[in-house]
Amino acid sequence: MDIDPRRLPFLLSVAREGGIVAAADILMVSPSAVSQQIQKLEEEVGLKLVERTTSGAILTPAGTIVAEAGERINADIEEALKELRPLTGQVTGTVTIGAFLTICRSTLIPALPDLVDDPTRHRPAHRRNRGDPRHGRAAHGPVRHSRHRTR
Repeated sequence: MDIDPRRLPFLLSVAREGGIVAAADILMVSPSAVSQQIQKLEEEVGLKLVERTTSGAILTPAGTIVAEAGERINADIEEALKELRPLTGQVTGTVTIGAFLTICRSTLIPALPDLVDDPTRHRPAHRRNRGDPRHGRAAHGPVRHSRHRTR
C-alpha cells in the first residue's frame, strides 16, 4: 500500500471544509478534480475515506486516520522548515514590541499582514530612524545641549 502524499491536501481540505465543492473552492480546482484525487487515494489505501452526504462529505474512520497522519506530516514539514531557516541566513525568532495603545491601533495592527511568517517573501531591512538616541542624533541633526532652562 503506497500513498501519494500529493493527494493528502485534497483529503485534508474535504475534512476541513466539510464537502467536495467547498474543498475545490479552497484548492482552486474543480470539484471533479477533488473527487478524482479522493477516489485515487481510496484506491491506494484500499478503504473508503470519504462518505458523501446530501449536505457535503464526512470522513470515515479510515479517512480520519489518514487525515490525522496528513496533519502530522504537514506539521513535521513545517517544523523542519523552521529549523532550516537559520541555516539559510534568514532572520528568525520572536519580536516583542512595546508601544502605546494608540500606536498599536494606528500602525502595528494594520501592519500585521506584512509581518506574517512567510519564508518565501523577502522583506528589505528597515533603516534606523535618524532620531535614534543610540546614534547620538536627534531627528533633525546632532544633539545640542542648552544651558537655558525653559519653564
